[in-house]
Amino acid sequence: MSQDKINFSESNIKLLTDLTETLNTILVRDGFWVYTDLLEKIRIAAQSKNQDDFINFLIDNALFGGSGALWEIYIDNKNERLEFNKIFCQYIDQIKSMGIKNERINQVRETLPLLV
Repeated sequence: MSQDKINFSESNIKLLTDLTETLNTILVRDGFWVYTDLLEKIRIAAQSKNQDDFINFLIDNALFGGSGALWEIYIDNKNERLEFNKIFCQYIDQIKSMGIKNERINQVRETLPLLV
């Protein structure tokens, strides 16, 4: 994970917050509420401009790791699954635009649109 300075501008935090809220709504609706806590920790770290926590929460295996990670959840309803994938891609794009550089996150971003 890159240790470059993270851009915690108000506009970046606002977009991250909006995407987090949308993801949390989808996750709760589809029974994956267990992941909302980690997304909230990431959002709070960004709002607090706490770079160390922000990075550490993002590299948690529960988000981008292997089996059982958030990015690998399977939502039965295809339309809802596609909606989740689309929003999670936007979330990844946002954290990358804030300064996160990580090969694993890049791999997930490339793979997610292919999962239908």
